[in-house]
Amino acid sequence: MIDSILNAWYTWSRRWKLTPWWPSDTRSMCQQSLIRMLAVAMSQRLEMWRVVGNLAQEHRGSYRRRLLRLAKRLGEGSSLIEALEQTPSVLTQDAVLAIRVATQNGTLPQTLARMAQHHDESLNRRQSHLRQIVIYGAIIAIVMTPILLLVLISLVPMLLEMVGEVGDADGEFVLPWTFHLLKNVSAFVSNAGMWLGLAFIAAVVIVFSPLSSMLRRFASRMFPSANATGRNAELLRVLADSIDAGRPMPSAVSTLARYHFDPRIRQRLLLVRNEVEQGADLWSSMAEARLITAAEANAITRLNSKPAISWMLRRLGQWKHEQFDRRCERWLSLVHPVLIILVASIVVLVCVGFFEFLIQLTYFVSKPQFEL
Repeated sequence: MIDSILNAWYTWSRRWKLTPWWPSDTRSMCQQSLIRMLAVAMSQRLEMWRVVGNLAQEHRGSYRRRLLRLAKRLGEGSSLIEALEQTPSVLTQDAVLAIRVATQNGTLPQTLARMAQHHDESLNRRQSHLRQIVIYGAIIAIVMTPILLLVLISLVPMLLEMVGEVGDADGEFVLPWTFHLLKNVSAFVSNAGMWLGLAFIAAVVIVFSPLSSMLRRFASRMFPSANATGRNAELLRVLADSIDAGRPMPSAVSTLARYHFDPRIRQRLLLVRNEVEQGADLWSSMAEARLITAAEANAITRLNSKPAISWMLRRLGQWKHEQFDRRCERWLSLVHPVLIILVASIVVLVCVGFFEFLIQLTYFVSKPQFEL
């Protein structure tokens, strides 16, 4: 009995050491671990639902629930691509699209092996940076919110009552514009405090619920130009996989035009497919649809062998992806300074408002003494 209890405790402690209670990996790392497990299960002919179910035990939070749903669908007999499409955010939309095209082309093992070997480290770096910014902002908000509420709800009205007590019946005391702004903000917070609290609770619920992934997908559809370069890069990589597998390019373009998640790119691919079916050149049609540039189309057309075309597509995809990464990192690097400037501006506004008010009040109280 004692031995069984000690063994159970040892197993639990080892498991706790291996997997922390809090989600420690970024979403990119979690998705990459799933891709690697799928590649191993495919190459070793293992039961995918069992592999995914065991992988779910190594994660925490919402991603564990997604993996368990994926394992359940795979265990019920759904194909891999159907289960992935029915489980949003378990993999990126680009990865699901690549698996869909590979399933149609019969190159799923090769595609999974390629995706397992080439991890997007820049995406993991951006997500880690963004997580640090969110944690920093949350700590600042937790510390500053009670202080600001104390200042706006308690101190500002108390100082305004002091003005009335020192004899400002004629309204001669003029509030500084900084303190006047604090007064207006205090009145707004006092009148709309309940609605602000409900809005804060709703924001927290949205951030820590499945609605956050829905909002991300909605934002990506509303602002397609923000990710256009990165999606074009993934598109070229998928086409390169089809060439390496010896599949005809019109078939790959037709599959992409049918299943691509971005409506804007899907519409352009439909135009390319129609042009190719009428006898037009594939790369010229893609240039006319603004999926690649005219210079890139000319460079690909000059190549004679399929391996050279595949190499060119991968190089172009890598170059576009690097451009997209640099742009994302440049914008992300501005978030932290902007957050610091915003917090500093609030602190300076409150301090200047109070100092100007106290100086003005001191001058107003001592003014009659100087007149005597």
